[in-house]
Amino acid sequence: FVEAFQQQESGAKVLLKEVTDPKRFGIAEIDAAHHRILSIEEKPEHPLSSYCVTGIYFYDQEVFQYIEKISPSDRGELEITDVNNLYISNS
Repeated sequence: FVEAFQQQESGAKVLLKEVTDPKRFGIAEIDAAHHRILSIEEKPEHPLSSYCVTGIYFYDQEVFQYIEKISPSDRGELEITDVNNLYISNS
């Protein structure tokens, strides 16, 4: 996965794993035909897939600009899911 990311010109890579209980995790909505993540939702009531976000991420240098664009969540924290969704919306 590291080598594949290093060959990318830019962007991010988020590793996924299929699970049997997706309501417990951050879940990726995916476009399987194009091997792309369309969105990520934390612990969804109605999961759009069974692929959870593993917590292994690779980012280019733009990550710091994305971090500056997000606001604290209801928990008062900056959420990595928000960063990941910014990458998705800008790809």
